[in-house]
Amino acid sequence: LAPLLDTLDARAAVTTRDGRHTWQSDEYAGPCTTPDRLRSPRTDRTPDVRFLLRTSGTTGLARWVALSDRNVLSVLASHLPHFSLHDARVLSVLPWTHAFGLVLDFFPALLAGAEIIRDPEGGRDPESLLRLRDAWGATHLSAVPLTIQRLLDTSGGWRLLRQLQGGIVGGAPVSGPLAERLSYTCLRAGYGQTEAAPGIALGAPGQWDAHYLGRPVGCEVAVADDGELLFEGPNACVGFWRDGSLDRLDPDRTVHTGDLVRREDDDLFFRGRTDDAFKLSNGRLVQAGAVEATLKTTYPVLRDALVFTPDGNDVAVALCPETPDDAIPSAEEIREALGSLGNRLVWTTTVPPDQWATRAKGTVDRQAMTDTLTETYRSS
Repeated sequence: LAPLLDTLDARAAVTTRDGRHTWQSDEYAGPCTTPDRLRSPRTDRTPDVRFLLRTSGTTGLARWVALSDRNVLSVLASHLPHFSLHDARVLSVLPWTHAFGLVLDFFPALLAGAEIIRDPEGGRDPESLLRLRDAWGATHLSAVPLTIQRLLDTSGGWRLLRQLQGGIVGGAPVSGPLAERLSYTCLRAGYGQTEAAPGIALGAPGQWDAHYLGRPVGCEVAVADDGELLFEGPNACVGFWRDGSLDRLDPDRTVHTGDLVRREDDDLFFRGRTDDAFKLSNGRLVQAGAVEATLKTTYPVLRDALVFTPDGNDVAVALCPETPDDAIPSAEEIREALGSLGNRLVWTTTVPPDQWATRAKGTVDRQAMTDTLTETYRSS
């Protein structure tokens, strides 16, 4: 920790253990102790670095992102006017140690003078959210899709969502069935990455469709020939912390997000990750995320889909319906939806939601699912 503080000219740090120059913190509640004294700076100042925030790792290897005042304040300036937080009561569930929770949940509430109702369970227990709503009321809630889905699966959760006056659902793409429910609320789509501090796009309240990300806010975006989303603007991070030093980047650069999108006028729709692709033995590159997005758009009853190769030669598809009673597409319908890839389809299977492996934000755990499904395919 000391070399990090020296290099960044930091006065103290929020950590999970005690120290003379640290605040002790848990994941959701924030600092619970304060340092005895502040250290004296001994190295060159780095006034352009305000925060080091760790990415979640769901879009690649987790890393420490360096954000400046310019980064964070530009996002607050572009996003805060959309939030209508006057006299608000914010039910806060997101970790303040991550960019989404810190910049788009905590800071806006603080700057707007809103009441903050902090959930000690971090949104993991929907019953806790209902108890807090009953005890304190709530006008706004920002969360990842998994938290919203948990509320919908709980008696009373739908009523809570309908009563909200605002909030962002972000951190992961929203499926067709969940998007349909959200269209009856005042919640909005939000999209960004820690590298964008984390604001790139916002939707209007109640404007939802499968995999909708919103419209660009506070930065310029472009879609590359291969479908990857690019952005540039004052929200682009100033660098990364690697191997004990700060790797600085040009703040005016064009940033490659690694996300594949479809653009309709100013509206952006998620179509997968560039690193979700795999190659077949004949050299064909399969953009699995884009294919999955096509399946979920074509068949709105699907909560999720996974396209993978069980042997390096052929393609298999796993489908996750919203409910067990939903009529899922047949193998022939899937083959048709796959287009020219359809002649490589050798296996389809249905996996109920409670057996669909997901990460903390609700995105599919591709490796875990592929390993399990490949074993099932080989034994069938």
